[in-house]
Amino acid sequence: MKIISYCNTFLIQLRLKVKFNWRLILIFLSLFSFATSLARNFSKGNKPILNADSAFFQHAGWYINQGAIPYIQIWDIKPPMTYYTTTALARLSIDNMYNVHIYNVILTIISGILIVLFVGELINQITNDNIASVIGGISVLTFAGFHYLASQGFRPKYLSIAFGLLGIILQYRDRPFQSGLTSALSAGYVQHAAIFAIITLGIAAQNSEKSTIYKTFIGMLIMTLLVILPIYWFNANSQMITQVILVPFAASEPMSMLETIRRVGKLLLYTGYSMVIFIIGAYAIMKTSISNLSENWWVILGLLMYIIILLIADFDNYPDIFFLLIFVSIGVGLYVAHAEKSKKSIVIALVTIIAIFSVISMGGVGLVTNGSVYTQSLDQSLNSSDTLIHNGVKTIEAQFNAESLRRNSITEKPSIIRNRISMTDLFWKKETPVSCHYRLSEAELIWIEHSNSTYSTKTC
Repeated sequence: MKIISYCNTFLIQLRLKVKFNWRLILIFLSLFSFATSLARNFSKGNKPILNADSAFFQHAGWYINQGAIPYIQIWDIKPPMTYYTTTALARLSIDNMYNVHIYNVILTIISGILIVLFVGELINQITNDNIASVIGGISVLTFAGFHYLASQGFRPKYLSIAFGLLGIILQYRDRPFQSGLTSALSAGYVQHAAIFAIITLGIAAQNSEKSTIYKTFIGMLIMTLLVILPIYWFNANSQMITQVILVPFAASEPMSMLETIRRVGKLLLYTGYSMVIFIIGAYAIMKTSISNLSENWWVILGLLMYIIILLIADFDNYPDIFFLLIFVSIGVGLYVAHAEKSKKSIVIALVTIIAIFSVISMGGVGLVTNGSVYTQSLDQSLNSSDTLIHNGVKTIEAQFNAESLRRNSITEKPSIIRNRISMTDLFWKKETPVSCHYRLSEAELIWIEHSNSTYSTKTC
């Protein structure tokens, strides 16, 4: 009872503080979270930590400035906005790779802060509850990987989510043309962010002004044309269609019950304590949105679509959880806005405690979980950690004989992969790749095998 009493007192004080400045609170907390991860990342060694994917995107930006053409000299499944962005930042850096990295980190962190703020804005739009807006925004920060990954360089998912949320906000503020532009721009970074475009069109269709949906669609069409025009100019449109649209379907592996179980285990490992937030958010969305389906249908749609995507389509690593994280965080905000006072206080306390663990200890230490899932590969984390969640996942894997489904368990790889220079060295040393296939992602390897291509081809 004392805990509930303390929570109620905290709730009253919080209500007074956020009456007028809830946005400033979210910005400050976001800055602190990202700055902590940034300090953690840049304090290790002579160079900051740079993961392979960020190194690839940033190297591609530098490489395009040297005359390379995306999808011809650079094989990848990401849509064009990823490469336009890193190319522009590489041009600003004046061929200094350290500056390239710094600029990309800054842009990604700004995008992450905007995501937290936009989540709060949407909750406020739906509920007009400042406390719910703050708690929903903080819920995004409970997932340690969200603020940690941004400090390692460019990742297109941050910009994709930021533009997607902005598109929904603009639609609510009766700016359909701008909403169409930004929601289409979201899909220019990540394919399945087209869900945001569907949401903005759906909200536009509910508007009494019939011209709203047309303005939204025109905005989407114009942005889509602007994004693909440079690719068409360099005669890379057929390669882009193959790599960005066809490959994600053709190179996907067949699903099975074992693979689904494996993905659920991955979700537990990556989320850790924040799984509580995912459960609360999902429950709140199904409870509050179904009772007000005409208003909140899009929150249910986003939740269900990204659960399906994670379980049967795109779930290679923890950044793939970010889209689902956004919708469950909105769900937490909805719960806080509509729950009874005692339950609301408990949820606020849980979100606060888990957010502190997330920022200070990378999601947890000791008995239950730890942050190794973000600093190591999933296999390394499972092999080196002895926490309750790690041991639980290993026990389930052993029960279903699912260890063989680990993404990094394949040891027999082509010699070109075993002997290649690391992606981070390729970036820092400004190396020119000898082949268009120099990322050699899982999808790329599957496609090369299926299409009878070669690893050494100069152009794709």
